[in-house]
Amino acid sequence: MAPIAKRRRISPDVESPPNTTKNGISSEDKIENFYRNAAGWDLEQDYENRPRNLKKKKEETRLPIKTSEGWVEQAPAVVEQKEEDADSFLGSGDEDEAVDDDEEDMDEEEEEPEVPQISPREQILQAKEDLARVASLISEDPEEHIGQLKKLQVHATSQNRTVVKLCMATQLAIYRDIIPGYRIRPVSKEELKQKLSKDVRKLRNFEQMLVGGYHEYVKALTRAAKKSGDKDKEAASVATVAISCACTLLNTVPHFNFRGDLINILVGRLSIRQVNSDFHKCVECLETLFRDDEDGNASREAVDLLCKMMKSRNYNIHESVLNTFLHLRLLSEFAHRS
Repeated sequence: MAPIAKRRRISPDVESPPNTTKNGISSEDKIENFYRNAAGWDLEQDYENRPRNLKKKKEETRLPIKTSEGWVEQAPAVVEQKEEDADSFLGSGDEDEAVDDDEEDMDEEEEEPEVPQISPREQILQAKEDLARVASLISEDPEEHIGQLKKLQVHATSQNRTVVKLCMATQLAIYRDIIPGYRIRPVSKEELKQKLSKDVRKLRNFEQMLVGGYHEYVKALTRAAKKSGDKDKEAASVATVAISCACTLLNTVPHFNFRGDLINILVGRLSIRQVNSDFHKCVECLETLFRDDEDGNASREAVDLLCKMMKSRNYNIHESVLNTFLHLRLLSEFAHRS
């Protein structure tokens, strides 16, 4: 009879108990509590409470030195060593700020060089020397040194009113000497393309630069003359010089360019009923212009501007302005012919 095979007894499945810690809390509960409490953590406060890594001093030993007295040991060298922070990127801003602070301190220590202040008296003396030098150069050879007129415009924009008045008077003397006895016409584009001789080209260059500089001078007189009778005494004094220069130019070179601009300066001052020295000077200038005008062109232009001004002001003008018409040459010419 064959032996009977033994059957293995299979025990039923038994659920394994959950892993527990020493405190009797399962790992799943521990993980769940971890995530539940993570929302209430203050990471910034924890980082702030962490100890700072300070610089550590590292000593380096040196070999002894042999002297006449024997071997002498050197003092150990102290090397400052700074440990790298775990969050070095957070400290990079502090380093940049420290560098910026050092640069700002250096900038504050480096004082800017002070610009030397020139007293008004020294400005006037320096301007007199420059104006005299430029005037002498232009008077010696106007065609050669006509470019020096641009240097006069620098002093015309000075903040010192005395320098401005000196510049106006100097320009008046220069233009009276170098203005030719004819009116300079503008050059057309076709004429600019023409081939000219050296002398003609030099003369044309002189004429165009003269007209350009003179135009700027007349515009400066126009701006300054508007301050006549102003409460600012310094501005009023500059206006007085400007009106005086305009009157002189109108009586000495009435044939030259921009005559209408000069007449406008006088008419603008006569439109104000405030009577002062500038007003009387303008009246006398127009009377002289009417009396000495031979061809009548300047007189006609002045009469047209005066009539427009009177009409715009509804004829509310001073009587002396109207009396200037009594000095027109046409009255004496008619009387002579009759």
